[in-house]
Amino acid sequence: MGFVKRIAIVLVSALFVAQVQAEGGSAFQAEMDEFKKVMESGHYTKIKNAYDDLQWSGISSPEVYDPLEKLVLDSYKGADSGKDAEKLSWLVKGLALSGNAKYMDTLNLVLANSSSGKVKKHTNKAIDRLPKYKVWNEVIAKGIAQASEDGLNELRIGNMLSSGDYYLIRAAAKRIHFEYFDNSKLVNQAADTLRTIYPDASESIEVDAAAWLCKALGASEDESQQALLQEVAKKAKSGKVRKHAKKNLS
Repeated sequence: MGFVKRIAIVLVSALFVAQVQAEGGSAFQAEMDEFKKVMESGHYTKIKNAYDDLQWSGISSPEVYDPLEKLVLDSYKGADSGKDAEKLSWLVKGLALSGNAKYMDTLNLVLANSSSGKVKKHTNKAIDRLPKYKVWNEVIAKGIAQASEDGLNELRIGNMLSSGDYYLIRAAAKRIHFEYFDNSKLVNQAADTLRTIYPDASESIEVDAAAWLCKALGASEDESQQALLQEVAKKAKSGKVRKHAKKNLS
């Protein structure tokens, strides 16, 4: 191959990679922009409905969470009962998803000033979860800038499955079971993860993660996963894991 032709191929490849990265980056930014709009709207129902999508998004950007923090600061005084306490509880839960320590002072402020048992309970949980989300968001968002719009959640779930963190594995298995059961790539990755973790699963979170992986494989209705489920049903240390493997055999 001639020198000029090799250079041309390199340039074309570089342009292709740049285009993919640009498209992926714009897809991720567009998603963050939508979350930001929801937070800036101050609309409680929209914010509450966004929680499930934001929870495992890997998003930690202040441009999404600063408007949410402002809502907390504007509403925490006097939110001691009824709907006000309910709304504030959801707002502090959402703030924990950021994984950003800059919001810890705000959470502590709410905790110190609220007389609502419900608000205190959820604020304490938020304070506990925020450092965990710092770790989780970094794992979930790995490579996100290169993902296309259609591939954003596939990449996230794949990152969660390969993380070695049983809480993330369980969350990923649930998403496959309920939403991505027809994604063969994720189903196969879930099978690989189950094959790795089921033999020694004994702690509660390990067992729960393995059980949900069995449910994810069952929901896929993929005949090629039946042999693994049969293996798990016979050999798993945990009775709960064996039960779910057997239950999801077709």
